[in-house]
Amino acid sequence: MTTDDAAAERSRRASRLAWAGIALGVLSSICYATVNALLRSIAGEVDPFVGAMVRQLPLLAALVVGALVLRPVALNPARAEFIGPRAAAALFVTGIVALFIGNAILFYALDWVGLGISTAGYLGGLLLGSGLISWVFLNERPKPLEFVGMGAIALGLWLTSQAAPPMGDQAWVAVVGFLLAVVTGVCYSISNAVSRSSQRTPGRFIATLGLITLGAVVSVFVFLLIRDGFDLTVTFGTVTGFQLAVLLLAGLVNGAALVSITVAVHHATVTTVSMLNSLVLVFGIVFGFLFFDEPVTLFLAAGSLCILAGVIIGQLRFRRGTPTVGPPA
Repeated sequence: MTTDDAAAERSRRASRLAWAGIALGVLSSICYATVNALLRSIAGEVDPFVGAMVRQLPLLAALVVGALVLRPVALNPARAEFIGPRAAAALFVTGIVALFIGNAILFYALDWVGLGISTAGYLGGLLLGSGLISWVFLNERPKPLEFVGMGAIALGLWLTSQAAPPMGDQAWVAVVGFLLAVVTGVCYSISNAVSRSSQRTPGRFIATLGLITLGAVVSVFVFLLIRDGFDLTVTFGTVTGFQLAVLLLAGLVNGAALVSITVAVHHATVTTVSMLNSLVLVFGIVFGFLFFDEPVTLFLAAGSLCILAGVIIGQLRFRRGTPTVGPPA
């Protein structure tokens, strides 16, 4: 094989990996929308922090089993790929920031400004945070068409937020609630960036996702213990069997989403994956119409079309054969 042939083959492989990252990003959006639909069926019945912790347990259990069976090189101190205490601590803290602090902030945002505005806020924060973090810390400057796509998605998020019911005349509450939602999105973008950075060293998938998930579970559990005076009957005593089943099912789907997005940011940039995550809102509108008889208003339809257009525009560069991808697997 000549040098040109080898270069062409590497380019084709990079393109295939980039498209795989895009497909996984879309899959994660479908999974997250499914999780939201499942949680809606028991909304208001389960403590949100208990629900957040239980949802992480199926994935954490699967990762522990995977680590014991596969024995990844990232967990072997004798190997060069060993993740090391500094990277492990960064991933653990990332789990606290994204899946505990971020989710807790989002809970208050939902209470103050409602679902529509909060969703638009955190997806907007995810887009903004991902673009800046990817550019500044990962040296991955968004492409010109990505900026155009992000603008279209931002317009779509604004349009869908206009469909939310009014929240009263306390302007400061609306502003603070929206800002909290934006901060949630930034927390999520930090998680994606740290995950991508960690996986630049091969063989770190299980360790990366496991440590992020462990950070989330431990932090939420400690919070619940302190909040409820170390009385587990207070924490878990009101959860019914049906609610637990729904939470565990949501956890399985949530695990699939986290696996998908963790692999996606290995093969595509954080900005690209975050743009694809905006499809959560579109799938949520579709699921709401199909399963909960929620009306699709003009604002929701227009916002969805803008988001779809933005996502498509952001991926057009791949057709020209210049994908932006991570290191080879």
